[in-house]
Amino acid sequence: MMVAMTDDGGPPAPGARLLAEAWAQAQDLCRAAGVAVSAPEGPAQVARAVAVLREIWGEPDALSATAMRALQHVGGYVMTVHEPADPAVVVGASAAFFAAPQHRRLHSHVTGVRADRRGRHVGTALKLHQRAWALERGLDAISWTFDPLVGRNAHLNLTRLGARVEAYLPDFYGATGDLVNADGPTDRFEVVWDIARPWAPGTPAERPPGTPVVLAVSPDGAPSTRAVPSGADRVLVAVPRDVESLRARQPDLAREWRAALHGTLVPLLADGLAVTGFTLDGHYLMEGSR
Repeated sequence: MMVAMTDDGGPPAPGARLLAEAWAQAQDLCRAAGVAVSAPEGPAQVARAVAVLREIWGEPDALSATAMRALQHVGGYVMTVHEPADPAVVVGASAAFFAAPQHRRLHSHVTGVRADRRGRHVGTALKLHQRAWALERGLDAISWTFDPLVGRNAHLNLTRLGARVEAYLPDFYGATGDLVNADGPTDRFEVVWDIARPWAPGTPAERPPGTPVVLAVSPDGAPSTRAVPSGADRVLVAVPRDVESLRARQPDLAREWRAALHGTLVPLLADGLAVTGFTLDGHYLMEGSR
């Protein structure tokens, strides 16, 4: 990784300093998480990356080995997360492509880390690597989609990284039939992460006193929808504590949550409210003028 100096040999320009700091943060967090991130070398390592993604998602066509190899060949972001001492022991992977030139943005299509490595900030380390890689190529932002029902991803994306929700995309992929989504609608939040500024891990959104909860978790775990008070310009929207377990053990309840969240978000967004954060106890904070 090259760091540019000024013409007179002085200290790096602000952009160069940001890039150097970005790489240092990514490398430090990778070390702390006990992983390394690198580009796969050759078809065999690409196949390992695809195998891990299939293990995580249970979806055979999330991205084929041939497509991933081609994406890497033309300069896209294709990385494996692996044991530092052995690149053959792959525990995660990510693939991203460039968005339309006017956006100056990288779009992260698929990212996954094996369940036995979660809780160690491996996902954050991978995203910071992606950020440094994108900054090195002159980009300003990274976008991706995630399931708004998955609270741990909301915490990573909105709180820890500081991405912002740009759009709500109902049934974005259609029925995928994978292990994660089953055959239900694939509603997604599209988020954008502004990477061209210093990064520090964020803190969860505060629950302002008196803010109405318009979608709550009832004692039996079911969604409980409540009327939005007239003129309310700030509300809280809950998600289940662990929707992934619900999908495995109580699929009907998981589908009920999907419908309830969709039915809550659509009118709130249409009324001008926007997602501004995610609280420690699993609520989206939505604010705006109605």
